[in-house]
Amino acid sequence: GEIYSAVKAVDKDIIVGVSPQGNMENNYEYMYADVKKWCSEEGYIDYICPQIYFGFEYPKEGFDFLSLCKRWREICGETELDIALAAYKIGTTDGGSDEWKEHDDILKRQAEYVKNAGAGLCIYGFSTLFSDSKQSAAELENLKNSSF
Repeated sequence: GEIYSAVKAVDKDIIVGVSPQGNMENNYEYMYADVKKWCSEEGYIDYICPQIYFGFEYPKEGFDFLSLCKRWREICGETELDIALAAYKIGTTDGGSDEWKEHDDILKRQAEYVKNAGAGLCIYGFSTLFSDSKQSAAELENLKNSSF
């Protein structure tokens, strides 16, 4: 609350937000970030942008994209929720899943889900979409053709 108060004392129109790990347990146990408190009580943040850098087929139970989005939506209450997506994972194996190698519409499907959930969107590794990779080019084209 002190950082938020200090920023707002300078200019009440400045927007204060954080972008924690998508893994809530890591936020508490290793980062000492009380994201639930920040989202449920006034005076901490105006928005939160969790790094949900997981695909739809991430093999660890509860860490797939949809499960994490739902968990974050549940704790946000009135706090604005933006979701950070992982373009940098295009063409990679992630947690033992080859989803990012086998599909070229993951970001499109994620962006559409985010829009339908009423959240904002951020893409990390944005330059990945403009690499020389055919898969990145296809992912970018699919993202452009999304309803987001």
